[in-house]
Amino acid sequence: SHAFYGVLIVDRSLAGVKQAVRKSRNQVLLGGAATLFALLGSLGLAVEGPEALSILVGPSPLASTRSYHAGPTEPPENVPGTGLGPLEFREICTVEKYLNAGSFKQVFAGHQKSTGRKVAIKRIRDRRGADLAERLRQFEQEARVQGQLDHQNIPPIILLGTPDGSPGVLIEKLIEGREWSHTVRDPAVPQADKLDVLLRVCEALKYVHDRGLIHRDIKPLNVMLSQYGEVYLVDWGFAVQVDPSISPLTAPLPSADTSSAGTPNYMAPEMARGRYKTFSRATDVFLLGSVLYEILTGTTPYRGGHAAAFRQAFLGQIEPPRSRAPDRVIAAELEQIALCALSF
Repeated sequence: SHAFYGVLIVDRSLAGVKQAVRKSRNQVLLGGAATLFALLGSLGLAVEGPEALSILVGPSPLASTRSYHAGPTEPPENVPGTGLGPLEFREICTVEKYLNAGSFKQVFAGHQKSTGRKVAIKRIRDRRGADLAERLRQFEQEARVQGQLDHQNIPPIILLGTPDGSPGVLIEKLIEGREWSHTVRDPAVPQADKLDVLLRVCEALKYVHDRGLIHRDIKPLNVMLSQYGEVYLVDWGFAVQVDPSISPLTAPLPSADTSSAGTPNYMAPEMARGRYKTFSRATDVFLLGSVLYEILTGTTPYRGGHAAAFRQAFLGQIEPPRSRAPDRVIAAELEQIALCALSF
């Protein structure tokens, strides 16, 4: 048998899974991410070792780290390491190339001078504007959250800031691979391999939930698969603390507030409805269910553009997986698990 949190016990049989998923969302999700992890694990879908995931990232090394959600893809005018960039980079890193940019940060690949190891270097894109202070706060908040999490499926932070005290600079592990979004819908990738990636994400979230935090933006685009088979949950900018009494962290983190967060095609109804005080581990489990739904059907639970998806999330309109994808072979037990996680 597999026990977790002392709340739910699932034996390694389909009968045990069926019995567990008949429970209400509040009962089944008391264990947070560990619940989905145990349910999937009870189907015997976990595999030993990261090498089993090699098919997900392809046989050849990939030259870049993840590409961020938005923003220009052209290199910035001042690339550090070329003699044109800001001085704060030169003392700590040799910056080799520009990778990409997000809504307010640029990403570079390089080497840390003191150790010679490969690193990803992030900095605030534009150090001008009236909102600079708020962008710096968000940037450093994400680094503080990620920096206090020590787990094999969460990339480690190496340094925040610079020796001269310049803000808005972050150095972290360079993940040579690509986003799971490239392969999560690929029919050539065995479903068992995709479920194993989801289990790794569950492991990271169990660790995070044990510390009273939730991620709030779980989706394949925020899961990195390295060329060596490691799985990383990234982008911690929306993380909030929902239970400060559980293993308090060494630095204060925000509680769920009224800030807009999440991706409409995956989000839980309480996120779309703005019920911030009701955010809990179950919010993340809903997002895990959305990813499982995508694995099973090849589509997200809510379809259309952001506005249409947001409206469906607000209303809680979700079509059962086997109705959405009638031509696919979808195990009834996996459909039950997905619908359990997606209940509200």
